[in-house]
Amino acid sequence: MSYFQKVPAKNKQGYKWKCTEEGPRNSATGKRTQITRRADTKKEASLKVDLALQELQLNNGQSYNKNISFKDYLSDWLVTYKKHTVKENTYKLHERNVHKKNYPFNRTYENSRLNPYSLSKNY
Repeated sequence: MSYFQKVPAKNKQGYKWKCTEEGPRNSATGKRTQITRRADTKKEASLKVDLALQELQLNNGQSYNKNISFKDYLSDWLVTYKKHTVKENTYKLHERNVHKKNYPFNRTYENSRLNPYSLSKNY
């Protein structure tokens, strides 16, 4: 069941539509997820939510592709989450640690096989 809400906006209409729908539960924490998208019309917002839900269902409820290597995932994480949240020197240290150090599972270890035990064992 979708939930629609009018949101004030600076466009020709003066408002946009926000659509929220229940997504799959997070497999790690068990918490529920909600998918929210905005668009000019209700129909467009609903279509955006449906596309996001299909993408999540393709990846089994995860927002990332499980078939990428851990090294690629770590590089993406570094750029996405750390670049603008830490100081420049700290970022350089993180980047060096990710790219230069040779972790045992850095080569072809896939995210689908990662779990807390294997990470603590190899780290």
